[in-house]
Amino acid sequence: MDYQVTAASRRCRLPGRWPVTGCESAVAQLTLGVMRILSYILIVLGIYLFASALYQEYHGRTFKPLALQLKATGMSANRGYLYSIPVLRDQNPELFHQFMLTHWIYAAVAEIVGCGLYIKNKRNNDL
Repeated sequence: MDYQVTAASRRCRLPGRWPVTGCESAVAQLTLGVMRILSYILIVLGIYLFASALYQEYHGRTFKPLALQLKATGMSANRGYLYSIPVLRDQNPELFHQFMLTHWIYAAVAEIVGCGLYIKNKRNNDL
């Protein structure tokens, strides 16, 4: 006996807001949506960090965060940054260069990860 599978029986019949392509589950579609939003956030964050680093490099002033030590609780780990100390290029060029290099690396990593997630999401949508 030959069994033929009709097109209607191959479609997934899952309730949801997004159109289901093939037999892609709602969880997979939600994951792709979250990846898309995360990629956009990381790309915008990378652009902001690049602009901020460029501004600081141009003006010759960056900031070193001063960590808050929580001694009252008996823990000496850094729990947050409350204050920042300005570091000027003219006064301490080596430290300024180190901090600016850190700013550039953070911006590049955010941009690369965001673009990578965007490309991966585009490839998954094209399949």
